[in-house]
Amino acid sequence: MKRIIQTIKTAAIALAAICGADTLVCPVKAAEQTGVSAPRAKPNILFILSDDQGLDGVGCYGSDRFKGKTPNLDALAKSGIRFTQCYSTPLCGPSRCTITTGRYGFRTGGTSNGNAGQPSFRSEPSVARTLKQAGYATGMAGKWRQMGDTPGDWGYDEWLTDPTAGGWFWKKSYTKNGKLIETKQDVYCPDVCMEFTLDFIRRHREQPFYFYYPTHLIHGPILRTPDSKPGTKDYYDDNVA
Repeated sequence: MKRIIQTIKTAAIALAAICGADTLVCPVKAAEQTGVSAPRAKPNILFILSDDQGLDGVGCYGSDRFKGKTPNLDALAKSGIRFTQCYSTPLCGPSRCTITTGRYGFRTGGTSNGNAGQPSFRSEPSVARTLKQAGYATGMAGKWRQMGDTPGDWGYDEWLTDPTAGGWFWKKSYTKNGKLIETKQDVYCPDVCMEFTLDFIRRHREQPFYFYYPTHLIHGPILRTPDSKPGTKDYYDDNVA
């Protein structure tokens, strides 16, 4: 998260960070206020969705435990817009279905984790497909398991994901653009997603793009990260900061 947001600031693109039901937005006006060059008529869009994270996990929302530990998200809140109220579906699958289609769950039928994957790209609208038709390059990396079909079916040009709904951290395989990629050693999949995301942004930064980044973090189990120090017993902070 930290390295991604630093890259986005350098690229001077519009960024939205969605943390569970709590939303931080860095819009065009915020870019003007911070002195960076004004975006084009079609701003680049990065949509970050963190998993199982709420108000108590972000410093700018008054968290005692994480005060000062989420500096990049806090900076976005300071330079952009920090929402204090919103409508949300406090379940994983329905939230992802709403984000993908742009429609309420009672309209698509995606109202629970059990049926969020039933709506089909064949009969539902797609935010990615709509933006693609408007000239955007589209990509995604991260958690997709509770949606039906593939990210490619829903309009993403490039995508990377996995076959599980949770716990996708140290693994030897992942799916990239519809192909199974296998490795000899365990890789830390959140970093694989981050590298894929940064590569997409670098290649498309001079054209309109939409990138959907639904991270597996900080969904359990809470495991060590490549940055965890030997002997660490509580990995929670490592997965948030």
